Amino acid sequence: MTTTSATATKALKTTEMTEVRNRLEGLAAELTITDHESLEYAVQVKKANKQYKKSVKEYWDPLCGNAHDTWKALTSRRKEFLDPADNVDKIIDKKVDTYERQQEAIRQAERAKAEKEAREAAEKERLAEIEHLQETGELEEAEAIATEPLDVRPVVEAPKDKVEGFSTSKRYYAEVVNLGDFLSFLSGEPRFHYLIKDFPMKELNKLAVAQKEMFDIPGVEAKYKIVSSTRS
Repeated sequence: MTTTSATATKALKTTEMTEVRNRLEGLAAELTITDHESLEYAVQVKKANKQYKKSVKEYWDPLCGNAHDTWKALTSRRKEFLDPADNVDKIIDKKVDTYERQQEAIRQAERAKAEKEAREAAEKERLAEIEHLQETGELEEAEAIATEPLDVRPVVEAPKDKVEGFSTSKRYYAEVVNLGDFLSFLSGEPRFHYLIKDFPMKELNKLAVAQKEMFDIPGVEAKYKIVSSTRS
């Protein structure tokens, strides 16, 4: 292949990558995730972006293996294509995070409502049984049932929204929201005195990851962000 044809081929390849990069950036910016269908579409964009990043690396990596100056120039050019792709992932992940939190809030509300209805139904059923026993003179049985723990049927939740080739998980971390409360807590807990000196968020983050919703340290909250991954 002549130098001229090689240069032309390279220009064509970078032009194609530029077009794909711009299209993916536009799709990510315009995305709105409100239901399963739009979540599936977002996943397809992420998969396309993953394939794009792979093709960018396959094209640029061999070229970056030459002399140092050439490597610096080529990695800089490669960065022009990969940075926007990384931004596409960030945009989509942020929108997926928002959608997941909205769905979680809906599930929690539905679960609370179902649990309340199940408990009310169990109480109504027990009361009817007690009244029947009292009417038939079976007072001891009625009293026994009245003192037994309420038998509430477990609530069966609807399955979480899933898209093939896509998964999300919660990545927990700690955040100090009230330094005064936190330091007061540490001063009263000898086993945590070492934290006062070094104050490593790393240790708090470990506790947040391990304890999740059970995390309970005054002045500190366990928070999470949604982390997603795609499979081709």
